[in-house]
Amino acid sequence: MSQAVNIATVLSILGFLVALASFVYARQNADATRIHQVLLHVIMEYRSAEMCLAVRTLWKLRRANPQDEELVQAYEKISADDQTRIDELPASRRLEEERSSLHCQRRHVAHFYYFLAGLYERKIVPAEELFSHWTEVDLRIIPRILIPIEKHLLEESLRPDQNNSLAQFPGLVRLQHLYNDARALATCSLSDG
Repeated sequence: MSQAVNIATVLSILGFLVALASFVYARQNADATRIHQVLLHVIMEYRSAEMCLAVRTLWKLRRANPQDEELVQAYEKISADDQTRIDELPASRRLEEERSSLHCQRRHVAHFYYFLAGLYERKIVPAEELFSHWTEVDLRIIPRILIPIEKHLLEESLRPDQNNSLAQFPGLVRLQHLYNDARALATCSLSDG
């Protein structure tokens, strides 16, 4: 009887270990699938015509306004003009015009990069995977265009007595961190090659 109990105990333990190994394997596969699904969605968004137009529009604005202060002032003027023009339209035409406004295009690009930075910060997409799709050149829009405009817009929303350092805006810190890490990786790759 004791030998039968020992065999049953051993078989139970083996069954448990097989089930545990199966669970670990399934979990790893599920994580890999999730990462690839998220990455595919993000890549498709980045490749969309709307994103292409928005990125091109922002870089055109930057080339015409090479200094941060000029960039912010030009952005504000164009956004205000767009808003005035849109407000004067019949309601049935406002949505399509809003989509083409500089403000909407900036928001589209900024929120894409905020999302990408969040995926990176939370390690949802591994760095080597993310930086194989977005290089330092792709991410250069962050310090050259997004941070100056986003920081200005955030500062405008604060009371005058509030501190307005970059550290106060975690989203901007995440963006800068994403860019800095891509730049460091690019520098390491160049020095290795």
